[in-house]
Amino acid sequence: MLQRRDEVATGTAPAVEGAPRRAWSIRTYLVTLVLASTVPVAIVAGYLAYHFVSESVERTRLEFSDRLRLLRNAVDLRIMNIAEDLEVLALSPALRDGNLAEFRRHAIDVSARIGTTAIVLADLDHQLLFNTRIAEGTPLPRRRELEATKRLLQTGRTQVSDLVRTTIDNLPIITIDVPVHVNGQLRYIIVGGLSPSYLSDLMKESIPRGMVGSIVDRKGILIGRRADDDNTDLIGQPTIPAVRAHVGEDSAMWIKAISRAGIPTYTSLLRSDTTGWSVNLAIPRDVVDGPINRTLQLIALLGFLTLALSLLFARLIGMRFLHALSGLERNVMTLGRARYVAPRAGTVAEVNRMETVLQRVGHDIVTAEAAIEHERSLLRATVETMPIGVLVMMRDGRVSLVNQKMLSLWGVDSLDSIEDRSKLSATYPDGSPYPKGD
Repeated sequence: MLQRRDEVATGTAPAVEGAPRRAWSIRTYLVTLVLASTVPVAIVAGYLAYHFVSESVERTRLEFSDRLRLLRNAVDLRIMNIAEDLEVLALSPALRDGNLAEFRRHAIDVSARIGTTAIVLADLDHQLLFNTRIAEGTPLPRRRELEATKRLLQTGRTQVSDLVRTTIDNLPIITIDVPVHVNGQLRYIIVGGLSPSYLSDLMKESIPRGMVGSIVDRKGILIGRRADDDNTDLIGQPTIPAVRAHVGEDSAMWIKAISRAGIPTYTSLLRSDTTGWSVNLAIPRDVVDGPINRTLQLIALLGFLTLALSLLFARLIGMRFLHALSGLERNVMTLGRARYVAPRAGTVAEVNRMETVLQRVGHDIVTAEAAIEHERSLLRATVETMPIGVLVMMRDGRVSLVNQKMLSLWGVDSLDSIEDRSKLSATYPDGSPYPKGD
């Protein structure tokens, strides 16, 4: 036992087996635990939230695309209905018989019923024969806008024009040119005029607040528009460049654009095979991207706050642990000096139990040392009474116990070590000295 204590005191005791070369602090372990607990949960929660919001955004995109197709189909259907009414008018017996006065009265009734601004009749030389907006007998000029008529003459079928100007008063209109055959020969052309406001009103039911809907002709000119501002002054002007770049394409979806009001939008357009126009619908980007962006920002904020709170709690808990362990460390050091500790109850139950055990150990050490010291005293007293010299020493040569008889034999008053034997002297019982050396 003396030997073991001596080895520990001199630092020659062997190192603890299996001790790690690099240890982590409690704070590091707690931070690691916080990260391992919060980060995976935050990732899973973020993924689920993003997944659900993405599904909602995808539904918004599908609804937007469906609305755009419905708008194009509604415009096509209305134009086709008007064209069919004009084609039925072209079969009028009065027109076939050359009774233009009777046909004019019939055309006025049809114009009022289908909502055209006027119906005109022109011959193949483009001379106006009558105009339902002009009093009968008024001299009429020749038609100027002939783009749709030229296509009619080439194809022999009804044609829809881009935005044009009326010959008489230069008003913006869209025309539907219908061929009139008499006795199997192309004889006249019936032209029905539609005001751009007619197309704008047509979009009322299809364009909700916040969206912008427009109809663009083959040249990229606005011929119908529906928006919150209801700015009719834009009719006849070119559409925005982002849309105009795709005019003539069958479809162009989710184009990033900036509206005339300066709002970032996603705009999409579909081309109509019936009219050749492009139907355009724009939605603010925030309606589509906003939920995802706000969800990501919210997830990031909540994740940051959760991590910050977790780290704060870890710090507070770590401080409690360190305080408790610091007290335990002080008591261990005290035990090494005074063999007695007075533990105080702390906030960590395990440390409290260790303090109690440490107190018991201190008491046991004191008891054991007292017993050892008692036994040592008895041994010393016994050795002193022996008639022979007695020497007990450590392996390094230090003297652990020596009686007075041995000191007198060697001629010294005290002896701590026998390393230097030259200082020792001894004699036989007759008084002759022992030889010095090994």
